[in-house]
Amino acid sequence: MSLFSPDRPQFKVRTDRQIKLINQDQLMNSVCHPSQTPRTALVVAVGLSLVALVSPAVSQTSLDDFESYSDSAALQGKFSSLDDAIVTLGLADGVANSQSLNLELNNGAAGFDAFATYDLSATRDLTNVTSISFQVANTNANQDTFSVQLKDQFLSDITVGPSLDLSTISSGAFTSYSIDTSAVSGGLMHIVFKTNANSSFGSANLKIDNLQYIIPEPSSFALFSGLLALGYIMVRQRKCP
Repeated sequence: MSLFSPDRPQFKVRTDRQIKLINQDQLMNSVCHPSQTPRTALVVAVGLSLVALVSPAVSQTSLDDFESYSDSAALQGKFSSLDDAIVTLGLADGVANSQSLNLELNNGAAGFDAFATYDLSATRDLTNVTSISFQVANTNANQDTFSVQLKDQFLSDITVGPSLDLSTISSGAFTSYSIDTSAVSGGLMHIVFKTNANSSFGSANLKIDNLQYIIPEPSSFALFSGLLALGYIMVRQRKCP
């Protein structure tokens, strides 16, 4: 049989350029072919997004709803420091007539702070916590400003909440107070409620209820992952012939 006989198997020699083009074609087919990975990835992306959309975006976890205390003495045991402050338990003073923390901050002199330091039962890691919040009501007409400090186990400042002008709150009406903790980390152990008398004397009588922290739900991350995967597929598909 001749070396170049048609019955003899022929071996095709390919150059490096041809091999490179073949590899590129195979890669393009894996991205663009409807039966390949993109279809599966698209289903996964849409599924993750749908799961996220039907689930709550955040989780609100209670630190203290003040319902577990039997009397004012039990509640006072949660405070390690009271400076010109009086703590009592409101049996029906909270949101929807629930129990609440009743706090009287007496400013004995203009410009001096009065504060009450509330202690958590255990240190709370703030790494994934986006905010600390609670409901607060003003029970007397005064011009004091109210704020909150978050401290670690060593009583070092973690962050300070915004100032709230108590005169802007209707007597007895609850309003939300929130501290943004998304940019801070560390172990939260103490919450300091404080007020300043500005240029007046007197006291601030407050009701506080539903102390809680907020963290992102896993569904939020699923939504982000789904949208990123979907965006990746769309970009890749634009490169298909």
